[in-house]
Amino acid sequence: MRRKALEARSRQILRWCEASWPTPYPVKLTWKDELLDKDEKFKKDQPYHGETYLHNGVLRIDLSRKKCSTYSNMIDTMLHEYGHCRDWRHARLERDGKRKIHGPEWGLFYAEIYDLWHDEGGWHESKDY
Repeated sequence: MRRKALEARSRQILRWCEASWPTPYPVKLTWKDELLDKDEKFKKDQPYHGETYLHNGVLRIDLSRKKCSTYSNMIDTMLHEYGHCRDWRHARLERDGKRKIHGPEWGLFYAEIYDLWHDEGGWHESKDY
């Protein structure tokens, strides 16, 4: 039951984000059991919380059930990943690698959404979505 509630709350947060900050592409949220990234330094897969990528004209947010198993981790990851959705520009820039993953525009947006969530009551307002 807790997992279902956590995933339902993540979808509420996504709807709140979409209503507050439109993105250049539609957004789809998916939960995966685990997300792994190959770490060349340690030569093994490293688990991570979430990722955002463009696939067939849709921005995809994938969240890890393993790493986002608490409300706190899920919320922080959702806000972080939605920052990428808001900052996304054009697929060509992504393919050509001419975009910083956590550049200044992303940082400004993340600061804005973080402030609205934590200090301006976004955590409460989002429950209406």
